Amino acid sequence: MAFAKSTMRLATGFSSQLYGQTGLGGRSAYHPTSVAVFGAGGFFGRYTCNELGNMGVSTNIPNRGCELELRHLRPMFDLGQSKFVFYSPRDDESIRNALRGCDTVVNLIGKNYETRALVPKEGFPFVNYVTNFSFEETHVDVPRRIAEIAKEEGGEWERYIYYIFGNRS
Repeated sequence: MAFAKSTMRLATGFSSQLYGQTGLGGRSAYHPTSVAVFGAGGFFGRYTCNELGNMGVSTNIPNRGCELELRHLRPMFDLGQSKFVFYSPRDDESIRNALRGCDTVVNLIGKNYETRALVPKEGFPFVNYVTNFSFEETHVDVPRRIAEIAKEEGGEWERYIYYIFGNRS
């Protein structure tokens, strides 16, 4: 086993490491950058987290639902490199908590349908659909709020990366 590890180290060399990265490389590496990935449970978020885990980047993964919804992201990181944080897009303090300790923000929040919730009502059919997050709130208000809070926090922010969700007319 030790021979295989040393052979891999010799075969790959240290040229594949990023600037500032230490360790053996890959998921066991340590990179000094810390990233917050909003929308990590979506299509692009999964692959973004996989690449960040491969580089050894410490990552905050804010989640507005149950943490078990993102359990498929855990194996993408080494122990201690991922932090799952609960947040609400309508609560500024929880967004600040999700951004704490990060120097890069990646926003991948987007939907091609408005999220809805069932609410009980009197009479038949006893339930009613209520829009939880509209298109405007999802694609305009929440990203604006995240960017404003990141700017307010100031500090050592390097980047704010925002992916605009496509296929909308």
